[in-house]
Amino acid sequence: MTAFLDTLPPVPVSDADLKKLKDAEASGGAASAPPAAAAAAPAGSDPVLVEVVSEITGLFLKAANDASWRVRLGVVGTIHMALKPADAKTKGEMLAAFADLLDDEESEVKLAATKATPKAYEAATSKDMFDALVLPTVLEAFQGMLNGAKQAADVGAGDAVKTDLRQAQALVAMELAAFDAIPHPMLVAVVQHMFEDSSLCIKMLDKFELLAKLKESDPSALSTICMDSLSLGVHDDWRVRCAFTARLAFIFEQIISVESSAAAAEKREEKAASAADDASAAETPKKAGVAGGAGAAPSTPLDKDAVERAWTAFKSVVDGALWDEVAEARVHFVDCLPALIRWADQIGGDRYVKQLIAMLVDQYKCQSGVPIPGHPDRKMSYLYKISVLAGLSSILSMNPAPEYFATASQTAELVDLVVGACKDPTPNVRLVAGQAVGAYAVACCGGYGASPGDLQAVEMSLVPTLQAMTSDADLDVKSVAQVAFARTTEALNAKN
Repeated sequence: MTAFLDTLPPVPVSDADLKKLKDAEASGGAASAPPAAAAAAPAGSDPVLVEVVSEITGLFLKAANDASWRVRLGVVGTIHMALKPADAKTKGEMLAAFADLLDDEESEVKLAATKATPKAYEAATSKDMFDALVLPTVLEAFQGMLNGAKQAADVGAGDAVKTDLRQAQALVAMELAAFDAIPHPMLVAVVQHMFEDSSLCIKMLDKFELLAKLKESDPSALSTICMDSLSLGVHDDWRVRCAFTARLAFIFEQIISVESSAAAAEKREEKAASAADDASAAETPKKAGVAGGAGAAPSTPLDKDAVERAWTAFKSVVDGALWDEVAEARVHFVDCLPALIRWADQIGGDRYVKQLIAMLVDQYKCQSGVPIPGHPDRKMSYLYKISVLAGLSSILSMNPAPEYFATASQTAELVDLVVGACKDPTPNVRLVAGQAVGAYAVACCGGYGASPGDLQAVEMSLVPTLQAMTSDADLDVKSVAQVAFARTTEALNAKN
């Protein structure tokens, strides 16, 4: 049945038919809507196919209203397949039935309908139809979820289905956000609700990229959600911190792109206003008024200081990620460092990149057993050195590298730190340092990274360092150094 339904072509529906359906729904529901012109088979359609489609949609409607909740449960997940070949009138009837399933008396049916909502939206092919017939029930469920979370009185220890339902409702909000299908204030409220539950928050962060649609429709809402999410960087649950750090580059990108777009819009507005003033001086008052009105750019609620405020807040998150006690969280941070550096360079140039790199270098220079000013709870160890070296390795091997590294002295400072770490008394530190030296050397030979094409540095500093490490007393360090040395010499020979 599933394979057959997927092969059925949709029946054409005209705009006039959709308008009739919407008008009929407003005056008395989908059941009272007049038959759509496209309800009949289009010219040349196979009568057998039309009959089969009619039987399938009729079966769905009958099962959706069956007295047995198990029958309703069995059919609700097929809504998107049943909708696909239906005409406008039948789609309206099916969506109305689906809305009833979203509010079914049985929690399991309601849960299944909730999970099927995004596919139902996509299969409906008409935002107006979905908004009229289904969205009110969806929003009512969201509001009930938020109210229930505040009261927290009707969720017992054994009420697993109801708990799953509320989680599903919250996560569906993320999926509908990808279609920009729910009001943004409600979306913001639901996302903020998910921040309060660790397991739900982790699942929400896995779907965080679905919010990117808001960049076009409501940048302010996206900025609010992303700025609020920064608090997750210091969440008590380490699993939440890991999930958050894994999405840090995306979150940073949204914040910065929204704020920078606002700043650019403000500059365009100022330029347009200036041009209008110049025009008014050369034209008659009447013409000046017209020119001024036509030339003004749309205003924006964000000022140019918003970027700096966002960056300040973000630096606090970076600081927390660098000093996170959980290694997995630090690994996620290292993975997204190149993207963070790239966005920092785009929005703030050398100044912001320098601040990020300085945070890494300053942490590396902290000594074990020595109190860290302003942070008595932090204790330096070789584990943090490993994270910093891995981060510097990813930065030095970026392709393309930011303009920050156009200054040779700034590159040399980081390279000297990494090369020096190859003599650290802790074997694990030497191991990661050797990997970093090898990656940077290959990047130089390959014409990318912080010093593209700097073969002299490779020959005079990096190769001797790796060669010395091939005799390291630690077998793991020795093995890593041998691999890095071989790859470096191979890359160097290919250039000579």
